[in-house]
Amino acid sequence: MKLIIIAHFFMLFELKAQQPLKIKSSNISFVIKNAGLKVNGTFSDLVASIYLDENNISEAKISASVASKTIQTGVNARDKHLKKEDYFDVENFPLISLNLVNKITKKEGIYYANFELSIKKTKKVFIIPFTFSNHVLKSSFEINRRNFDVGGSSWILSDFVLINIDILTE
Repeated sequence: MKLIIIAHFFMLFELKAQQPLKIKSSNISFVIKNAGLKVNGTFSDLVASIYLDENNISEAKISASVASKTIQTGVNARDKHLKKEDYFDVENFPLISLNLVNKITKKEGIYYANFELSIKKTKKVFIIPFTFSNHVLKSSFEINRRNFDVGGSSWILSDFVLINIDILTE
């Protein structure tokens, strides 16, 4: 009898376990100033595991990555250069990843959480704000590219990069 009750408990738990959100579309973009001009770019082929329920945000789990080789800025020569060792070194570091490392808090409709961002051999934890409403997750945050050994020192390339994430889920 105890075995049946225990089995029934685990079956109920499995039925209530949160399922990952299915991604319908995504846009991972960035903006950086180069020689005083804004350069826009994107990464594609997002792979993500997102467990996010607006009614149970404390149980959220988020991990995502993009292939560094998918970088596109609209200029093929620049894209080739960005894939080389002094920038993203795509042969040795094929993924850029972002992982939730603690609980999420919410203030005035905006969620905040510590995420670990991995680019090349460097991992840094940032508080990243995002919104999640009507199946849309949006985030915009700034990082210092030099903290990740991307591009080295430069007089014409800004150290700061604005990253925008837009994900539509089902």
